[in-house]
Amino acid sequence: MSNQPPYRIDSAAPVAVPVGLRRAGWAVSPATQSIENTSPASHGGEISGGRIVRIDRRHPADPSDCPATPADPDAADQDTESHVDASQVDESRCDSSRGDCEPASLHQRWLRLHASDLIDRLQTWSADLDAREAQLNVRDSLQDHRERQFRLLQQDAAAELSEQQRAIDRIRSEINAQARRMAFGG
Repeated sequence: MSNQPPYRIDSAAPVAVPVGLRRAGWAVSPATQSIENTSPASHGGEISGGRIVRIDRRHPADPSDCPATPADPDAADQDTESHVDASQVDESRCDSSRGDCEPASLHQRWLRLHASDLIDRLQTWSADLDAREAQLNVRDSLQDHRERQFRLLQQDAAAELSEQQRAIDRIRSEINAQARRMAFGG
C-alpha cells in the first residue's frame, strides 16, 4: 500500500470549487474525480473568481430524463426499507425515440400526479376532520347529558331542601305554640 491519499491530479476540467479552495485555485474531489486546478490562468481565463463550474456529472437538462415523481411521497417515509424497481423507473422515463417526450405532456403528467397526490391528502385530511368532528359531537352530547343529569339532581335537591324547610317551619311553629300554652298554663 502506498502512503498517498486516494486522490490524483489531472488536467483541468470545469469543476465546482469549494469556497475555501477557490482562492488557492485547487479543488479536491475523490479518486473517481480528480484534484482540479481552477485558477483562471489554467482555463485560459474562462473562469472568473466568482464563477463556479461542476465537478460531478451534469444533471439531466431534459425533464424526460428524470423519473416521474411518486404519487404518494408519504409512502417513501412510511417504508424506508423498500426500493423502487429499475423497471418502474425505466417505465416512468420518456423514450425520446418514440417522440412522447413533449414538455407539455410531461408537464400535464406531472400536474396529474401532483393533483392526485393533493386529492389523496385532502381526502385523508377530510376523513381525519370527520373523525375529529364525530368525536367532538360525542363529547358534546356526553357533556349535555351530564349537564341535564346535574340539573335534575339540583332540582331534586332544591325540592327536597324546600320540603325540609317547610317541615322545619311547621315543627318550629308547633314548638312555639306548645311553649305558649305551657307558659300561660293552659
